[in-house]
Amino acid sequence: GIKSAADLVRARELVPGGLERSSAKDLGMRLTLDMLGAKYKYVTGYGSNQPARLALERGEINFFVESPPAYRSTVAPTLVKSGVAIPVFYDTVFNGESYSVPKQISDLGILPFHEVYEQIKGTKPSGPLWEAYLTITTLRGTMQRIAALPPGTADGAVQALWAAFAKVNDDPDFANDTMKAIGFVPDFETGPQVQRQIRQALTIRPEIKAFVDKYAGVD
Repeated sequence: GIKSAADLVRARELVPGGLERSSAKDLGMRLTLDMLGAKYKYVTGYGSNQPARLALERGEINFFVESPPAYRSTVAPTLVKSGVAIPVFYDTVFNGESYSVPKQISDLGILPFHEVYEQIKGTKPSGPLWEAYLTITTLRGTMQRIAALPPGTADGAVQALWAAFAKVNDDPDFANDTMKAIGFVPDFETGPQVQRQIRQALTIRPEIKAFVDKYAGVD
């Protein structure tokens, strides 16, 4: 009976399925549901996306998180089109300083989690759960793959690489090729501010790490 993200907080038999309790996917999924105050029975141990997706189709679970490429290529044309599933939100994309909307989901009409939270709760998310969620999503998504140069690299080379990535971001041929090959168009965060943002994101406060370890049940 869920028709929108707001219905999550009224669901009585919500069963999110995960890969393993300490995985970023599981943690992010649980954190969002806990922040919303949803009642759920958490099931994990599927190991990878494909078995979890099959469990969703079979009705063993009814809440799962997918990557944008998998959503576009597999979930949207099958489960969403047939009415088996609906998208409720995408993980907030945060670079440590500001929010952004990735190109691969900008045309899907899906809201980020922090906006859905504000619609449901009437206030902006905050507190330990939110800080842990932002840390995990930043490291898992925004800072997942990093192109780096060794210390002492000539400024000219660094600036040339910045310019090259910026150019690729606006290259329609690149966008067409990547959409055909991998199902989405990558975003490249580049420029002189990136080093600061990455260092900030990788500097995790001890209390957040301790909170996540306890939340995940890590001994």
